[in-house]
Amino acid sequence: MKQLVIIPGGFHPFHQGHKSLYDSVQKAFPRADIYIAATSDTSTRPFPFALKKNLAQLAGVPKNRFVEVKSPFRPHEITENYDADNTVLIYARSEKDRDTSPQPGGIKKNGESAYLQPIHGMKEKDLQPMSVHGYMAYLPTVTFASDMTSSTEIRNNWPEYNKEQKSKLIQILYPTTADNENLEIKVIEMFDQVLGTGLSEEWSQKYKDSIDCNNPKGFSQKAHCQGKKKQNEDVHDEAPSAINLVDEIRPVLENAIKQFKNGNQDDLEQFLSQWDKMNAIIDGLRQTVNPSENNEVALDPDYVDEATTDNQVVQELFDRPGEIQKTVDDEYNVTYEGVVEGYPLKIKFKQIEKSAWTIDFLVDNRQDLRGDKSGKEIEIFSTVISAISQFVKEHNPEKIRFGAAKAEFGIDTSRAKLYDRLVRRFADRSGYNYRYGDVGDRALFYLDRKD
Repeated sequence: MKQLVIIPGGFHPFHQGHKSLYDSVQKAFPRADIYIAATSDTSTRPFPFALKKNLAQLAGVPKNRFVEVKSPFRPHEITENYDADNTVLIYARSEKDRDTSPQPGGIKKNGESAYLQPIHGMKEKDLQPMSVHGYMAYLPTVTFASDMTSSTEIRNNWPEYNKEQKSKLIQILYPTTADNENLEIKVIEMFDQVLGTGLSEEWSQKYKDSIDCNNPKGFSQKAHCQGKKKQNEDVHDEAPSAINLVDEIRPVLENAIKQFKNGNQDDLEQFLSQWDKMNAIIDGLRQTVNPSENNEVALDPDYVDEATTDNQVVQELFDRPGEIQKTVDDEYNVTYEGVVEGYPLKIKFKQIEKSAWTIDFLVDNRQDLRGDKSGKEIEIFSTVISAISQFVKEHNPEKIRFGAAKAEFGIDTSRAKLYDRLVRRFADRSGYNYRYGDVGDRALFYLDRKD
């Protein structure tokens, strides 16, 4: 069975001890998929998720292995991508956390073993899939900065450190800063902003009462005020936060797609128009929050996780693409086949010159999507993009050309704009320049690899 290892924690902040645990897990479970699971909760501790992820990168953890979850010990955001009946789930913690909840072992009231069990002493062949049990592994605790073992020690000591001590600690926690003075300065400034210059971990009630929530200073005060607001306001009257914004948007998008399938394209057109405007605003915020100058290493606030696949983007914006599988793969031809909404779909890639490919896709052996297939165009086109995404990852072509019959595929309606946006997003995320053209009764899409 496949092995999935989750390293759960708060990571306020992520430090060299956490990176050492990650390295130990790689050695202990060499064939496992390993992820670090962290929340975005700053109600009781100061570091926001985006900053924790950036610090993990500085420490040496791959960006796509640090994942935001609602609950570190119920990381559905990760486990939902695995077959529960064919995957062994293992949680990995430091030995110092052995007495910290949740602890493995125990018996349920009905006499059955509890879900979480210790892995120590287990033989690999006896491990159960995560649909039955999860396992806990404890690995050696590593000290850093002479005698530190936890984030709590960093938070408690930081406000009392002088400039030289802060510099030394940051270089130990994030070795890449040792050769980059500008980066080191940025990280120190972030720590000062989050942890302050004279505050201990436990704020006094007197200090809390003195905070002006109309003008909070720094991440810690803002987090305190957000928590206070949440307690005082009815949750139904609360404006959506950045954390639940997707949940607020999703029903609007789902309704727009429903209207689109019923023949009303206006709502979806308006949604995508507003979405493009929001993307422009986010791009501006990125530059404001984290301008990158002189090619220095920038701490990307990570509004969008680059690990998100193109397939996932399609799934978020439109219906889930149909299942496809490769049926032909030779030097000049690659074919994917599948079924979309009950209709057979064939997507054929043909090499016309070195690293240049054309694509044809057929539904029921034709591109005619009118009549009984009306309303299925989005699912079909999304599946085509899904196949192109898989093809690009395997073959890395320099040029891609594909088209669609205008009238048959609805390209002579405003639906053409939806396809155009979908291909444009894919091109941007996959490193291609994109242009649209038409020849006679066909709309053509051109993708050329960026230099």
